[in-house]
Amino acid sequence: LKAHPRHAWASAALQRHYRARGDAEKLWSLLSERVRRVPDDLPAVSAWVQLSAVLDRASGAPTASLAAATQRLAASPAPAGAAAAAQAAVLWREKRYEEAFTRLTPASAGGNSRTGREIAFWLAVVSSELGRPVPDRVWRAARALPLLEEESVLLRAAVEKLGRSTASTLSGKTT
Repeated sequence: LKAHPRHAWASAALQRHYRARGDAEKLWSLLSERVRRVPDDLPAVSAWVQLSAVLDRASGAPTASLAAATQRLAASPAPAGAAAAAQAAVLWREKRYEEAFTRLTPASAGGNSRTGREIAFWLAVVSSELGRPVPDRVWRAARALPLLEEESVLLRAAVEKLGRSTASTLSGKTT
């Protein structure tokens, strides 16, 4: 990767590998390096911003880098959902829940795309902070992501904050 930083396939393969192993630290390091070396790799930028928020790396020294990355996403031809998910993640970490909610379009959450599932994940997490109900289709889409343990903890907490049965919501049964 260092010799050929533009080889997106190699980075994507390692991202999948670290995610499958549940290694959030190595995934974050890989994404950080990828964003530094190839700042126009918008899927990597979005993934890095979101993971930074999950791991609470959205405050302190990297804040300026995250803000710049989020602005790049918003101004880019990247799918609007990728930018919205990244922006919502940072706003959630900053406890700006209402602003985060407005970045997410409930109608676009879900579907079969990774971006739709990411929006669903953040919509569930942010809605729980606001005490707003989350449609079953959003829960199903959020669960469909290959989640790291840190992300699973956030989703379980969202379910519990809304007073739903964690087991039935996360298994797909509705309450």
